[in-house]
Amino acid sequence: MKLEKEILSKGKKVTQHYIPKKLSKEIFKIFGFKINFIPNNLRIRKIKKDFFITLKSKGNLKREEFERKITKEAFEALKKLKTKTVKKIRLEKKYQKKKIEFDYYPEYLLLIAEIELKSVSKAKRFKTDMKDITGIAKYGNKNLAD
Repeated sequence: MKLEKEILSKGKKVTQHYIPKKLSKEIFKIFGFKINFIPNNLRIRKIKKDFFITLKSKGNLKREEFERKITKEAFEALKKLKTKTVKKIRLEKKYQKKKIEFDYYPEYLLLIAEIELKSVSKAKRFKTDMKDITGIAKYGNKNLAD
């Protein structure tokens, strides 16, 4: 598969660790972050030499998301709290004038494409030849994590 070869040669390795959401308030208080939604998913992520913390709300087609860059030291400290980890390789490309993120999960030989659109109505009108897996839990990063 041509795309898979491109992902393997040009993609960025991503490691995501999931932390129990019950710790999100305390962790965000320590960092001085403020959110205005009910947290459902807390993760830390390493992409090359960059580190991020992300908090997401519930939802399928529409979710709130808070993401900030953190230091390597903060990442390493938070990693001790992880309950699940997923590894993937990400390649960003343009598709129909939109940014598309291709995530390849070597452990599962699975390739998923994600396109974020500005509104629910635009998402519902978006047409593609790819299978829509929005809302199918088994394909969620957290569910693919071990």
